Amino acid sequence: MVKNLLYMKYIKLLFLGFLLIGLYSCERSDEIQSTQKKQKEIITQIYHTDDYGCKVSVGYQWSLLKNKCIFVAVSGIRLDPQDPGIDPTSNAFVIISDKASYQAEVFLPGVQKSLLLTQIESQENQKIWVAGNLKLKHWRGIYFLDKNNKNIYRGPAIR
Repeated sequence: MVKNLLYMKYIKLLFLGFLLIGLYSCERSDEIQSTQKKQKEIITQIYHTDDYGCKVSVGYQWSLLKNKCIFVAVSGIRLDPQDPGIDPTSNAFVIISDKASYQAEVFLPGVQKSLLLTQIESQENQKIWVAGNLKLKHWRGIYFLDKNNKNIYRGPAIR
């Protein structure tokens, strides 16, 4: 009888031990899955590409004019913000078509796709491209980007 009681206590302790080990391993499993999920998110952000295969996370974007992935900060003309409501560190970039400058491509901060503007006027000292409520003017060596007839970006016509 004493042997049976000791045997029963031994089985209970053994069962409780396995139960605790099982609970601990479930918690560890959840931690491991959570860590693996975070690692996948980080890798996805690092290697994030757009629909064209451009590595957006390191500054490349698809150019409609160049028909390839470009590093906008190097290939484009930098325009600095003029509107106080725009973060002073967020620049826009412009690329002018090599084909007689009839089109301009604008890359705005926070906007995934570039915008194509079509030239509507060209005079000796001034060129104007438009698309919707955006207007790009080149006058006396300076680019002005207006939205709803209000200047939001400006920059010299150099790269």
